[in-house]
Amino acid sequence: MHRRRLLLALIAGFFSGVGCACLQLLLWPQVTPSLKRAFLATLTWGSWSAVWLGLSGFVAWELTTLLSGLFGWRPRWPRLWVAMAVAGVFVAGVAFFNQQATREILQPAHRQALGVVAILGVVWAAAWAATRRRRSSLITAGLMALWGAGVWWPWWGAQQAGDERQLAQPLQELSWDLQGKPRRALVVVWEGADVPWLLPLMDGGMMPFLQSLWSRGGWGHLRTVQPFSRAASLATWATGCSPIRHGVVGRRAYRLPFLADVPVSLLLKGPWPSPHQLPWRLWQRAAPPPPKEPTLWEALEGLGLHSAVVGWPFPWRGVAEAVPWEQAPPLDPSWQAAIEEAVSKGTPKALPTLQAFALTAEVGLGAAVMIREKVPQVLVVHLDLPARLRPLWAGDDPGGVLALAAQFLDGQLADLWALFGDADTHLLVVSPYGMAPPRPWDRLLANVGLTGKWPVSPKDSPDGFFFLLGPGVAAGSRVRGARAADVMPTLMYLLELPVARGLSGRVLLAAVDENWAASVPLRLVAGYPWPGP
Repeated sequence: MHRRRLLLALIAGFFSGVGCACLQLLLWPQVTPSLKRAFLATLTWGSWSAVWLGLSGFVAWELTTLLSGLFGWRPRWPRLWVAMAVAGVFVAGVAFFNQQATREILQPAHRQALGVVAILGVVWAAAWAATRRRRSSLITAGLMALWGAGVWWPWWGAQQAGDERQLAQPLQELSWDLQGKPRRALVVVWEGADVPWLLPLMDGGMMPFLQSLWSRGGWGHLRTVQPFSRAASLATWATGCSPIRHGVVGRRAYRLPFLADVPVSLLLKGPWPSPHQLPWRLWQRAAPPPPKEPTLWEALEGLGLHSAVVGWPFPWRGVAEAVPWEQAPPLDPSWQAAIEEAVSKGTPKALPTLQAFALTAEVGLGAAVMIREKVPQVLVVHLDLPARLRPLWAGDDPGGVLALAAQFLDGQLADLWALFGDADTHLLVVSPYGMAPPRPWDRLLANVGLTGKWPVSPKDSPDGFFFLLGPGVAAGSRVRGARAADVMPTLMYLLELPVARGLSGRVLLAAVDENWAASVPLRLVAGYPWPGP
């Protein structure tokens, strides 16, 4: 009897894995459909799911039977049609959840295919329920064969969204002409900062330099990428394109040589830990691929402007090499003493806090050296101090570490502006995502002691922010409804550079002065030229 139950659980787990294999490959548009790949995915995911999902279902039912026997109730082991119906409903639920969760990062054709698989799962479960009284082996075999063929049909049917990017055009063919001296821009990224965090600090006098500029520039919230992905958020503002176009959808990538020649990133969400959905350890971690669209600094270099990037967290093209933690220089003695005093009441948090400040100081020093030695026309400085410290000290900051972080960032911004800025220089301070408290369910778990933390996090994709200052910016303007992809085209327009038609973002005219908009035309080009190697 136990062997029969185990066999039934393994069969149901196998067919659940076959459906999940199709769902996972639908999240990877770069995997070209073929009969060989469908067979390999069926074999690997099906066998993997049979082991972990089938065995876990078998153990759970055996424990339920054992415990219920203490109360005099003996539940009957489900028959084959029940197990198969549960497998179909399970796959349908996973498909529907991932269809909703990938609204902004997956091609429409593949999202529609996820919906088709969800419908097939429900229909398949209903078919098993309708034939439960007919113990025909022919019907059983037919339903199993239909499931194997049916779940893979949407993968073939999902038309690959063609690469709509325009080919990079030679510089001389672009219809634009920069008159006079090219404008300059200082772009500072405060990853993890947002307006609800900054405004109280400015009102409290912790950020005097930013506060002195605030009324002279334009600002607004930035709607970030959903679901949250750090790499996707940064790539979206840096390219001005949505994740569907630039192709960066996750912070990690995985190689599955038997399925794809390129690394894949987006993983299927379900009741399992990540990356448990990848079968049999037949994968290796890989660096996430760079965007398929030119970044801000690549577009500038292609247009003939000299740019530099300091502190970028990913090894993308045109980015200076990051400095390892152990090589970060010591902080200024006064700051070192102030930070050590602030973290004295949170000893376990002291080391990561000091490291975060040291790395931020290193990036600022590298930016200053870059300004003096290479004199770029556009300098991008990436700092992630808020993203590191806000989750660490949220709700438990007796020493005022977050206030010190705000002062540190503000002073660093003032120093960089003194070195780089002038009356014709644009300043852009941007954060592609913010931080927010957990949702009510997570708060309940924290209150009853099931989770030990109640930190802020970017988990629910809260809004980031941007602040613009310089020629053409409407003083005191507040922009509503801005997205992370709108930052790049707006900056390109203010620099009097052409805006590519293929960008997903738009120019935020609400932040542009009316006289500037009337005198400076918006020039469009098919695409930006890629810089040389």
